[in-house]
Amino acid sequence: FLVVMAVVLVLVGGTIIGNTIATAVHERQVEIGTLLSFGVRRAQVGQLFLAEAVLLGALGAGAGGALGQLTAHALAAIGLPLQAPGGTAALILRPDASWSFTALVAVAAVAVTALTSVFPALRAARLDPVAALRR
Repeated sequence: FLVVMAVVLVLVGGTIIGNTIATAVHERQVEIGTLLSFGVRRAQVGQLFLAEAVLLGALGAGAGGALGQLTAHALAAIGLPLQAPGGTAALILRPDASWSFTALVAVAAVAVTALTSVFPALRAARLDPVAALRR
């Protein structure tokens, strides 16, 4: 169950960041046109947006992983009591989150973010500078 949840969250997070980069490309068309008119190569413009996406993904994965680890350790120390409806016996749940799994999910999140941001980065690199500056 944990693996399925991690896959879903990584795909959703990567898609959200890809959408954010697509929006950034749309909103910064004039800046992209200016960069291209000053002689910046198209590949460099695409790399700029791809680097921004990877940085966003890495920061989000790092912060989320750290917060998740802190929460899991806090819940493990306190214990999470679970009781069946109408039952008297309570089960104490103590979650255990491994750092290796957290790191694996973080790396997967950054990879998915990079993949979902390739199309917006290519779109930024292919913008016509004259049309972008007319905007």
